[in-house]
Amino acid sequence: MARSSLRRKPKPKRTWAEVQARQLFREAAAKQRCCAKCGSTGHDFDAHHVIERQYLRINNLPQFVALNALRLCPDCHGKHTRYFERVPLYCLTDENIEYALMLLGEAKGAGYLRKHYPGDDPRVPQVE
Repeated sequence: MARSSLRRKPKPKRTWAEVQARQLFREAAAKQRCCAKCGSTGHDFDAHHVIERQYLRINNLPQFVALNALRLCPDCHGKHTRYFERVPLYCLTDENIEYALMLLGEAKGAGYLRKHYPGDDPRVPQVE
């Protein structure tokens, strides 16, 4: 049977390790207790990837590392994702910044963070 343009190729099944990594990623965000931007403590939250998931996938890097998780309420996460109100750089946790600098290198990591998160933070080195 020929594949029509409307039928999608089936997605591969997730391995046990992938399921565990996703769960640990979400738990790391849950442990932060409140939205990093607005401080709301509601039960609904999104586990935000500080280094975008697409960037990690394109560069063959692990997508669900707990150090890359940031807790945001659905409202703040939606505004950040749609570029209405970006999450300021100072809202990131120490672990988020250390992970970005370790994974991408100091110069590239600092550039990535400054590009995607507005503002200034002394934890992120000034790189020329």
